[in-house]
Amino acid sequence: MMGWVSIVLTLLVVILVRRLLLRSRWDVVEVTQLVYYPVKSCRGVEVDCLEIGARGFVHDRMVMMVDEEGHFVSQRKVPRMSLIEAGLDMPGAEWLTMRFVGDDSIPVGGDEEVRVYLGDEDLNGCSRPLRIVTVWNDTCQAIDLGDEVASWLERVLGFPGARLVKFPSAGRRPVDARKRFLREQHSYETGFADAFPFLLASEESLQELNQELPNGTAVGMNRFRPNVVVRSNGTSLSWAEDDWTRAWCIRDPAVAFRFCAPCERCRMPRVDPQTGSVHPVEPSRTLARIREAQFNGQVMFGQYVVAIPTARGHLLRVGDLLRVSKS
Repeated sequence: MMGWVSIVLTLLVVILVRRLLLRSRWDVVEVTQLVYYPVKSCRGVEVDCLEIGARGFVHDRMVMMVDEEGHFVSQRKVPRMSLIEAGLDMPGAEWLTMRFVGDDSIPVGGDEEVRVYLGDEDLNGCSRPLRIVTVWNDTCQAIDLGDEVASWLERVLGFPGARLVKFPSAGRRPVDARKRFLREQHSYETGFADAFPFLLASEESLQELNQELPNGTAVGMNRFRPNVVVRSNGTSLSWAEDDWTRAWCIRDPAVAFRFCAPCERCRMPRVDPQTGSVHPVEPSRTLARIREAQFNGQVMFGQYVVAIPTARGHLLRVGDLLRVSKS
């Protein structure tokens, strides 16, 4: 009898705590997935922990493909980029391996894999050529990674003039604080990410989106390409991240994040990352229906964040609990 009483009391305490958290000015969420993207717009690498650097997670989106004019190229223009796996040789991350994983119905010919040396200088110690490249409205210098990988990209993607470039070790690309709601005195930087060094998304929001999508069109989190995925375990609802302002890691309080802006979505989530095919409307249409009224017609999923300087050199781990403050 006492055993049942104990179970009932425990359940009541859990329910009470969850209700208090829902009414409080902060949530507790669990990190359930960590992903970095060695090459912008190619497949990500899921890991158990990631080191935080000055421009985001170490090794995240430090390499990207550009066209002949130096403009960045993504799955928005070339959906087949979703069929390229990219991996770094650890430790050191001096070599990048890119592998095309399209099925037999997509003719490729030749090697399905290419290895690229990522040093700022080539293997002979000579300086590599620099290119002026553009990521949205930002222009910066990048290191050209050579003709071999460029030819490989042209062949597997069918995209003439493709070049692969690397963010220089000493390069800088500041986040625009004037447009991005940052008020701290110190500045933030990113690599080749669209706008901010980190993108966070919640499982609860994806679950609600999938519940609203037509039958047979449910999507995975990889459609939205976040770095950090969190789950609230019942302490917050879908889209709660819209109101989050800061987050602290309970295990290591030096790891802290500042929420900057929601991530506006284009057609890219319509690309199936397993096949490279593009759905004519979903999930964009459904996401617009349930979200655009909140953002003056803009369609948002996920939150852009920055890590405060104390986090640099520290690790974020799957399973970490984050205390998140609400506006």
